[in-house]
Amino acid sequence: MINIKRGEVIRGGSTITMQLCRLHRNTARRTVWEKIYEMVLSTRVELHYSKKEILKKYLAHAPFGGNVVGIEAASWRYFGRSSKQLSWAEASTLAVLPNSPALIHPGRNRSLLTLKRNRLLLKLYNNKIIDKDVYQSALLETIPENLLYCLLMLHTWLIILPEEKVEM
Repeated sequence: MINIKRGEVIRGGSTITMQLCRLHRNTARRTVWEKIYEMVLSTRVELHYSKKEILKKYLAHAPFGGNVVGIEAASWRYFGRSSKQLSWAEASTLAVLPNSPALIHPGRNRSLLTLKRNRLLLKLYNNKIIDKDVYQSALLETIPENLLYCLLMLHTWLIILPEEKVEM
């Protein structure tokens, strides 16, 4: 209702598909008409792609704070490894970042980021996705203080490393 009264979108309500459409369109306008257009586009996207494909596309293009775009870039930037190798705490940290990437990321507002991560971990525990031991150990993990910077591009590493050791 608040969105309709103000004539612009103030609060969420977007599905992952709608967010993907907004990311793809790259528009800063947040009007009710833009929201309706996103709804139409998202319906068309859902007719062509599975939920898994939509989620993969969203994660590849979602903002993760500090000019980091995509889950893999965020995983390497904040934790120094592939997203497939993350702990539950690390994955949960990344999962909450797209909600407000400019306000919370490991380089900014770490206490709020930790709070949001811990809320997500509690939801995962309450829904029996993780067990008590995993939940408790994840709560003990700290968010990294020193952010990692890749000094060399991937193609440089591919030249340096022997081919038999490179896994992709």
